[in-house]
Amino acid sequence: MELLLTELLIILVLLFVVALPLISKRAIEKPTQAQPNKALSTLLYRKDAAYIAIKDLDFDFSTGKLDVMDYHKMKLSLEEEALTILKKIESIKKGE
Repeated sequence: MELLLTELLIILVLLFVVALPLISKRAIEKPTQAQPNKALSTLLYRKDAAYIAIKDLDFDFSTGKLDVMDYHKMKLSLEEEALTILKKIESIKKGE
């Protein structure tokens, strides 16, 4: 019985220690402060994904998996998306 209470006490202390950073005031950010950083990090992720997609498309075309028409259509679409993302990143950086 005593061992069970000791184990229960240890588990409660560990849960408190783990949960403390999650509920502390520093962990809670104001939405106005977090919003630009979150938007910028999302855009940077999307930019990297667009670049990877373009590289994959180029590789698929070079290996013969795509015909010329599909390749040009898809590449144009991906490049437009990447340019739009880059413009949004620049506008956020200028606003900082």
